[in-house]
Amino acid sequence: MHRRWSKTVRLLILSIIASFMLSLYGCGEEKAPEMVAAPEQADNIFTDREWSVIQRLSPLPETPPPNPTNRVADNPEAAQLGHKFFFDTRFSREGTVACATCHSPFHGFADVEATSLGADRGTRNAPTLLNVAYNEWQFWDGRSDTLWSQALVALEGEVEQAGTRLQYAHLVHRHYAAVYETVFGELPDLADTTRFPADGKPGDAAFESMDEADQHAVNTVFVNIGKAIEAYERLLLSRNAPFDRFVAGDTEAISPEAKRGLKTFIGKGVCILCHDTPTFTDNEFHNLGIPQGTLPEDTGRYAGISSLLSDPFNGGGVYSDDTAV
Repeated sequence: MHRRWSKTVRLLILSIIASFMLSLYGCGEEKAPEMVAAPEQADNIFTDREWSVIQRLSPLPETPPPNPTNRVADNPEAAQLGHKFFFDTRFSREGTVACATCHSPFHGFADVEATSLGADRGTRNAPTLLNVAYNEWQFWDGRSDTLWSQALVALEGEVEQAGTRLQYAHLVHRHYAAVYETVFGELPDLADTTRFPADGKPGDAAFESMDEADQHAVNTVFVNIGKAIEAYERLLLSRNAPFDRFVAGDTEAISPEAKRGLKTFIGKGVCILCHDTPTFTDNEFHNLGIPQGTLPEDTGRYAGISSLLSDPFNGGGVYSDDTAV
């Protein structure tokens, strides 16, 4: 009985919030778009005001915003190298998981499972990487502020790829040395396994036994792996989709059902309050979901901020290429 009442109360609260936000949206000056006449349509489903709102959702800006923390973010050779890294399952503890395992190109660079399965079962779903270069924050809790640092978290994350930076540095040295050095410059002498053990990361005895300069050298290779992956991911853009063609004036580009869904999306469904702009996100954090069944505790953005600030690979750290930092 208590459980049913609890869910009812939560639904009521969400309904009140949604109604309040819709009222703000309907009368607020800040959101009011410049009026654009709706094109002639057989079904005449959208008003001029609705069509003006729809214009905010397409097209994407011509290019993603620059990332000054990554000097090779838009380097084609770095992107080619990052493409190789992205699909290489050797970048994991057991050699069975790649970035593409959870961010599958066959599923829009996302995961169809509710919680993703990499080296182990995670607690969240791997989001799409399409248009990810436009995001201000990475991960659902924003614990990374750049694409390259997000990749590093996954590469060593126990439920994701679960490998170590020493393992990956040796992999690059053995299999990618020539192209790596073309993009980033000379690799350290990783053939010297006395200085550079085969496996390890901070907290592991092997890594902690290394001197500080050699740790920094390995960290630099690790960071450059992430920066190459970012260069590739910045190319994953969604353009000229049926929705984009519809917004551009092709009124037959989407189905009547999709048009009705769009009308709900921008109207009584209030979806657009959070899923705004051509990337369908406001780049902020919202706790609006009602779980089905029992889920692990998830402190969301609260924990994400702490993780971001303590991350040595954040955009303001020593491995950033931003000269303004």
